[in-house]
Amino acid sequence: MDGNPVPKESGGYWDHMQEMQNTLWGLRNHAETLKNVNNPEAQAAYGRATDAINKIESALKDMVYDYFP
Repeated sequence: MDGNPVPKESGGYWDHMQEMQNTLWGLRNHAETLKNVNNPEAQAAYGRATDAINKIESALKDMVYDYFP
């Protein structure tokens, strides 16, 4: 993700940005399932998920800005 491609053994290169975007997409979907559940454990999990989403989004935005100011 720092601009240095990482080769795959099978050829080509890993797309770490796409992997992070896929992780973020999955986390958003799982967080959405917890959003309206009315129990403390689900609400705590939803809070942790949204915190993680915000951190990942911020990191991705910072990385993109570093390479495309």
